[in-house]
Amino acid sequence: MKLLLDENLPHDRRHEFAGHDVFTVKFMGWSNRRNGDLLRDAASTGFDAMITMDNGVPYQQNIGTLQIAVVGVEAKTNRLVDLLPLMPALIRALAQVKPGKVIRVA
Repeated sequence: MKLLLDENLPHDRRHEFAGHDVFTVKFMGWSNRRNGDLLRDAASTGFDAMITMDNGVPYQQNIGTLQIAVVGVEAKTNRLVDLLPLMPALIRALAQVKPGKVIRVA
Protein backbone atom coordinates (compact mmCIF):
# COMPACT_ATOMS: atom_id res chain seq x y z
CA MET A 1 0.00 0.00 0.00
CA LYS A 2 1.30 3.47 -0.88
CA LEU A 3 0.85 5.78 2.12
CA LEU A 4 1.19 9.52 2.59
CA LEU A 5 2.07 10.86 6.06
CA ASP A 6 0.65 14.33 6.63
CA GLU A 7 2.84 17.15 7.92
CA ASN A 8 1.40 16.87 11.43
CA LEU A 9 2.96 13.43 11.96
CA PRO A 10 6.66 12.88 12.69
CA HIS A 11 8.39 11.85 9.47
CA ASP A 12 10.51 9.26 11.27
CA ARG A 13 7.32 7.23 11.94
CA ARG A 14 7.34 6.13 8.30
CA HIS A 15 9.59 3.23 9.27
CA GLU A 16 6.83 1.79 11.48
CA PHE A 17 4.80 0.73 8.43
CA ALA A 18 6.68 -2.39 7.31
CA GLY A 19 5.49 -3.74 3.99
CA HIS A 20 4.10 -0.38 2.86
CA ASP A 21 5.60 2.33 0.65
CA VAL A 22 5.48 5.41 2.86
CA PHE A 23 6.19 8.98 1.80
CA THR A 24 5.84 12.25 3.67
CA VAL A 25 4.12 15.39 2.44
CA LYS A 26 7.47 17.19 2.73
CA PHE A 27 9.31 14.55 0.68
CA MET A 28 6.70 14.87 -2.07
CA GLY A 29 7.21 18.66 -2.15
CA TRP A 30 3.62 19.26 -1.06
CA SER A 31 4.22 21.21 2.15
CA ASN A 32 1.68 23.92 2.98
CA ARG A 33 -0.89 22.72 0.44
CA ARG A 34 -4.54 22.99 1.30
CA ASN A 35 -6.14 19.67 2.26
CA GLY A 36 -8.31 19.44 -0.86
CA ASP A 37 -5.36 19.99 -3.19
CA LEU A 38 -3.22 17.63 -1.15
CA LEU A 39 -5.77 14.82 -1.29
CA ARG A 40 -6.42 15.26 -5.02
CA ASP A 41 -2.69 15.27 -5.80
CA ALA A 42 -2.09 12.23 -3.59
CA ALA A 43 -4.94 10.31 -5.22
CA SER A 44 -3.80 11.19 -8.75
CA THR A 45 -0.24 10.12 -7.89
CA GLY A 46 -1.35 6.67 -6.81
CA PHE A 47 -1.46 6.97 -3.04
CA ASP A 48 -3.86 4.52 -1.42
CA ALA A 49 -4.23 6.35 1.90
CA MET A 50 -3.25 9.50 3.74
CA ILE A 51 -2.58 9.34 7.47
CA THR A 52 -3.24 12.57 9.34
CA MET A 53 -3.85 14.02 12.78
CA ASP A 54 -5.99 16.76 11.22
CA ASN A 55 -9.38 15.39 12.18
CA GLY A 56 -11.12 18.17 10.28
CA VAL A 57 -10.12 16.70 6.91
CA PRO A 58 -13.19 14.45 6.54
CA TYR A 59 -15.48 17.40 7.24
CA GLN A 60 -13.64 19.81 4.95
CA GLN A 61 -13.43 17.52 1.92
CA ASN A 62 -15.73 15.21 0.00
CA ILE A 63 -13.54 12.13 0.49
CA GLY A 64 -16.11 9.86 -1.16
CA THR A 65 -15.31 11.35 -4.57
CA LEU A 66 -11.59 10.57 -4.32
CA GLN A 67 -9.70 7.35 -4.93
CA ILE A 68 -7.82 7.65 -1.66
CA ALA A 69 -8.62 6.67 1.91
CA VAL A 70 -8.01 8.87 4.94
CA VAL A 71 -6.92 7.50 8.30
CA GLY A 72 -7.39 10.03 11.09
CA VAL A 73 -5.17 9.52 14.12
CA GLU A 74 -6.53 10.85 17.41
CA ALA A 75 -3.72 11.13 19.93
CA LYS A 76 -3.04 13.59 22.73
CA THR A 77 0.03 14.89 20.85
CA ASN A 78 2.12 13.86 17.88
CA ARG A 79 4.96 12.81 20.18
CA LEU A 80 6.23 9.25 20.01
CA VAL A 81 5.00 8.45 23.52
CA ASP A 82 1.42 9.19 22.42
CA LEU A 83 1.62 7.65 18.93
CA LEU A 84 3.34 4.32 19.61
CA PRO A 85 0.41 2.79 21.54
CA LEU A 86 -1.81 3.47 18.51
CA MET A 87 0.42 1.76 15.95
CA PRO A 88 -1.20 -1.72 16.14
CA ALA A 89 -4.67 -0.21 15.63
CA LEU A 90 -3.34 1.98 12.82
CA ILE A 91 -1.88 -1.03 11.00
CA ARG A 92 -5.21 -2.87 11.38
CA ALA A 93 -7.10 0.16 10.07
CA LEU A 94 -4.92 0.28 6.97
CA ALA A 95 -5.81 -3.33 6.20
CA GLN A 96 -9.53 -2.45 6.27
CA VAL A 97 -9.90 1.04 4.83
CA LYS A 98 -11.21 1.49 1.28
CA PRO A 99 -10.76 4.34 -1.22
CA GLY A 100 -13.14 7.21 -0.58
CA LYS A 101 -13.58 6.25 3.07
CA VAL A 102 -12.38 7.66 6.38
CA ILE A 103 -11.41 5.60 9.38
CA ARG A 104 -10.37 6.92 12.79
CA VAL A 105 -7.80 5.45 15.12
CA ALA A 106 -7.83 6.52 18.77
